[in-house]
Amino acid sequence: MGTITGRLKTNGKPSFTAQLRKKKKGKVILNLVETFATEQAAKT
Repeated sequence: MGTITGRLKTNGKPSFTAQLRKKKKGKVILNLVETFATEQAAKT
């Protein structure tokens, strides 16, 4: 399961960052980070 974090940019518009990190035996094997303009887009 991933994490979605929202923040306001300097122009006042919201930005949502989706992060997904997968570990195997304590080591990170996958790290994905992407930024979206809407929370709905970040959830899909």
